[in-house]
Amino acid sequence: MSVDAENIKSLVEIVGALFLIPAEVIGIIGIMYVLVKESTFAGLAVLILSVILTRFTGQKISSNGSKKSKETANRTNLLSEIINGVKAIKFFAWEEEFIRKITETRKREEKYLRFFFTDLFLYFFIYLFMNLFISFKISKQRQIN
Repeated sequence: MSVDAENIKSLVEIVGALFLIPAEVIGIIGIMYVLVKESTFAGLAVLILSVILTRFTGQKISSNGSKKSKETANRTNLLSEIINGVKAIKFFAWEEEFIRKITETRKREEKYLRFFFTDLFLYFFIYLFMNLFISFKISKQRQIN
């Protein structure tokens, strides 16, 4: 019963947000237009651009995170196989081959890890840059007036 009540509560919050968010956005755009006039549209363009870039980088982060997790699972499974078969590996002198396999798997995992951190840096840079850019433009506009 509590799960159903929680789902209904979540539905009410989401439906409320669907009506409230557009009204808030329109109100904020109106207030911005009164304060900074035409610069509002430049700020709106920057906002839309930042949303698009943020969505793109978020998708890249998610995709690379999934690929990295897959490579980590592959490496973990390989290591598990090696640990379980150490006697056979030693008997047939396959150490070098397994070391090569582990190294290749780890390199693929590191590649996705680098992509993940690069995308994460880009994601936070977009937010930082957009906020600084908008603040700078608003302060410049106020100095002009």
